[in-house]
Amino acid sequence: MTVDPNVDTMALRYERYGQGNEPLAPMAYFVLTMLGMIAGGSHRAAAGHFLVEFDVLKKLSELTSVRRNRRTKR
Repeated sequence: MTVDPNVDTMALRYERYGQGNEPLAPMAYFVLTMLGMIAGGSHRAAAGHFLVEFDVLKKLSELTSVRRNRRTKR
């Protein structure tokens, strides 16, 4: 079975989060960014491509980029 490199990278980041080796916000922001890139470069494109409500991706973007702390810089 072949695995898309983007999917493989997102799975690796999620696995690292699950092992306690990566904070949730940066991992989620990375996955959100990758979904946008795969779909054409924006959250709106990702919403259409992956059949997810735009407001859900917008809220995820807010939660992963607005929350700031010293450890994650987010």
